[in-house]
Amino acid sequence: MLERKKVLILCESMGGGVRRHLMDILDNINLNKYHVLIIYGGNRVDGIFSSMKDEYKTKGIDFCVINELQRELNPIKDFKSILKITGIIKQFNPDIIHCHSSKGGGLGRIAGVVCGVNSIIYTPHGYSIQAPYLGKLKKNIYLYLEKLLSKVTSLTINVSQGERKIGVDAGITKKEKTKVIYNGIQEDSVDRKKESSSPIIVGTVARFDPSKDPYTFYNIALGLIEKHSNIEFWYIGDGDSTKSEIEHLLNNRSLQDKIKLFGFKEDIYPYLSSFDIYISTSLHEGLPYSIVEAMSLKLPIVGTNVTGNNELIINKYNGMLFEKRNVEEAIEELERLILNENTRKEYGENSYKWYKKDFTIEKMITSIEQVYDEF
Repeated sequence: MLERKKVLILCESMGGGVRRHLMDILDNINLNKYHVLIIYGGNRVDGIFSSMKDEYKTKGIDFCVINELQRELNPIKDFKSILKITGIIKQFNPDIIHCHSSKGGGLGRIAGVVCGVNSIIYTPHGYSIQAPYLGKLKKNIYLYLEKLLSKVTSLTINVSQGERKIGVDAGITKKEKTKVIYNGIQEDSVDRKKESSSPIIVGTVARFDPSKDPYTFYNIALGLIEKHSNIEFWYIGDGDSTKSEIEHLLNNRSLQDKIKLFGFKEDIYPYLSSFDIYISTSLHEGLPYSIVEAMSLKLPIVGTNVTGNNELIINKYNGMLFEKRNVEEAIEELERLILNENTRKEYGENSYKWYKKDFTIEKMITSIEQVYDEF
């Protein structure tokens, strides 16, 4: 039997889309070929990962938690994190280091170079410089660090063509040192039958976070529930203080029955399967899992015309695109679907076809394993 290749996977957050991506890898990668060790930060860990960690251990996957590894820049904690990562690398002696997201990508690549690891892979899941709310100074710092660290990166795996273009155009990396592997998911067998008298539900699954622009979701919902009595808006997710701010606005207007905030749910499919239309108000993305999940459930999608979204939403094929923060345009596009059930069904069927072509878990895992086998 051939000796398994040692793969060290490093990320700061075990929540949201990155956690979903890593768990999909752990659930499906061939553990007869790869010995996997995960290093992650202890501050952003959701219940879904926590509930599965022991099961992963029984499968032979190893874990190391570094509490100093956190999202914010902190020179002291970042230095301590690098020291701890370096110690783990020396002990594990990996063939490949695969770093995920900006913070994990930064500290992991530094530690890998210090330890002399030759094969270092980086998946940004959306570059920090994509965030429109970042100040110029911070954006320039992140850009400089990305360019510097790209020199020691063997391969950048981008989750969308648009994300790769941003990296190449910004001078972060060269196209020949990148590969696009779309996020893929396992198809979920849920029943989407609805009573004809049920309200039309427009929903999203997202964090309450500036990047997801929840206030635009709220304003779109306000504009449409005033015009249509048989419609509800659902928001699945937790996050920052924006959630309590919007809850306060809803309470003042007595709109809790029309615009519903459900909070974080470990199993989103019972909610997602109740949607008639999926909406994304994101200001930037890598390639959002939530939209891929909606596509796999035959939902029409209305979303912002930003990187990632615009590779999943094909205008007037499986949904419509609108410019970010443009409430009036979003209302207009949604209204076309609300008033036309046949178009909703047509776009939903096309979403499913598009999902089956490029966004299955089998396709993603095969592509990742091919990368690992090349190093």
